[in-house]
Amino acid sequence: MSTLISFLGRGNVDKTSHGYRQATYVFADGRQYPNARFIGGILSEYIKADTLIFLGTSGSMWSSLIEYYARNNEYEDLRLQLFQHEELKNVPQEMLDSVASILESSLSLQLGKPVRVFLKLISAAADQNTQIGILESISGYMKETKTSQALHIDITHGFRHMSVTGFLSASLLERLSPDLTIQGIWYGAMDMTTDGLTPVINLNGLQQVQRWIKAMDQFEASGNYAVFADLLMEDNLPKENADQLRNAAFFESINNISAAAAQLRYFFKGLNAINSGASMLFRDRLSQHLSWAKELNIYKMQKTLALLALHRKDYMRAVLLGHESLISKLTLKNQKDPLNYSDREASVQEFERELQNDTGPTWLKSSFHFLRSMRNSLAHTTPSSHKEVNACMKDKKRLDEKLRKLLKDIEHAGH
Repeated sequence: MSTLISFLGRGNVDKTSHGYRQATYVFADGRQYPNARFIGGILSEYIKADTLIFLGTSGSMWSSLIEYYARNNEYEDLRLQLFQHEELKNVPQEMLDSVASILESSLSLQLGKPVRVFLKLISAAADQNTQIGILESISGYMKETKTSQALHIDITHGFRHMSVTGFLSASLLERLSPDLTIQGIWYGAMDMTTDGLTPVINLNGLQQVQRWIKAMDQFEASGNYAVFADLLMEDNLPKENADQLRNAAFFESINNISAAAAQLRYFFKGLNAINSGASMLFRDRLSQHLSWAKELNIYKMQKTLALLALHRKDYMRAVLLGHESLISKLTLKNQKDPLNYSDREASVQEFERELQNDTGPTWLKSSFHFLRSMRNSLAHTTPSSHKEVNACMKDKKRLDEKLRKLLKDIEHAGH
């Protein structure tokens, strides 16, 4: 099941006849459509659309729809009426509703299957409010039609700025309808005509870049890099590597940092092998974001992740990882295994004995007390007995500066 949204315009008409310029359109798979004027009709055939949504202004070439879809000059009087209204730029929605009903019956009969047709007036989008209004209308039309999951958008014939509207529509619809997939953003490139052939270009590659930008925004806000798995698979990342990325994200979410790092080290091999698609544009950036997994010491991984959490204002995670990083460093100082729970507990107990005996660096005691008190206060949502913790809980800037300094100082713990 597929849906086509096509924008209609007025420009680029033959001087000798009405309608759009004639061309022989050719798709990337070699399929050609000779002597064609209306690419929206060609696309509806090419993708075997079940739902057609045509959007245009009161002066758009609505008569082209009858010219293309009606056979044997059917409804010629209606086409001429439409043309007259187009010339005056006052095509009424009521007339379009009638045309939609006629086309729906005609196409369903021709194709031997139910086809839905919607013709909708939109403004010329000359200012911000009307531009946003068009996006709202398109979203509403999609809800009204209860469209299928596969969506194609044709931006060939509308006003030039409608191509941007079409692209934004694709991003908006994917965001509002998670089950919807944009399979094509189509443009009949008349200016690229060579040897009588006009290419029909699928701009879905740009949409893929937009998906990556959205995923990057999600990742930088949440730290969840599993959002890249499906995008990478679309550019031929093996499923095994995509699963490693998802597993790593899961392990990190439950603070099993060492297991997350191990999964990411395998994932990097697949990531580095990608050499095509939108993923190429973001591969190095993603690798840089995940470079913490290449650290050899667990405390450095935890500290780096704490700093990343602090950067996105995830204070609870920053404090938790900072506290764990400090314990890992103290455990290494005692030549114990920081991945062993008993060794970590023993290191904490030894450090607490040092605190009682008033030995060890003062700054380290202060850092340990602050992180532990802050962790407990955040976990239990209760005030702390630690005065500085309470003060920081009331002052974001002070908390940022305090945590950043503590995390930086962890490097010197145990020296």
